Amino acid sequence: CIKSLEEMGVDNATRLQEKSIRQGMSGSDVALFAKTGVGKTLAYSVPAVEKLWEKGNLSPGEQPYIPFPASCRPRVLVIAPTNELCDQITDVLKVFSHNMKFRVLCVKRNSRGKCAEKLENGVDIVVSTPGQLDWHFQRGSLFLSKLEMLIIDEADTTIEDFKESDTLLERLLSRRNLKNAKNTSCQLFLASATADKSFSSTIRKRIK
Repeated sequence: CIKSLEEMGVDNATRLQEKSIRQGMSGSDVALFAKTGVGKTLAYSVPAVEKLWEKGNLSPGEQPYIPFPASCRPRVLVIAPTNELCDQITDVLKVFSHNMKFRVLCVKRNSRGKCAEKLENGVDIVVSTPGQLDWHFQRGSLFLSKLEMLIIDEADTTIEDFKESDTLLERLLSRRNLKNAKNTSCQLFLASATADKSFSSTIRKRIK
């Protein structure tokens, strides 16, 4: 993880990143409401990739074994409102994936068939807009049973974009429906530059 950050030219964490990474690594849900440019993508990406990398008690110098990803069942899901933002997030995650040997996929409208094939072969992290996520969910090329972390970027806009697939949003936010194989709840990250206190209150009511 540190090697990847060095390749990105990141030497020091911002105050927001320090708090978010610490809380994220502890297993807590995290809400990042801060202006653009303070490093929200890394603030949720580092806990996500570190969780993928963790593997019990290791002796010094021993590398963790990352299990082959389950078919159509990612461990981390990142949802963002636009293809452009999805591409930016994926670019960051791919730097980590190169060094940490996990699989990340950005779901695209113009390559649905190829994306469905990659999902079937197994992907650890999926990055998607609400519309493409709903398409794969309805098609049966994406399931939530292995999900350990749900990240919603530009959360107020992204959740608004779920209007046409509100049932899926409720499923994503429902703790009862997002139990992984160890029967523990999926961890939630919300990130936004524009959300206000009323949004925070609304989202708290929807999370069960």
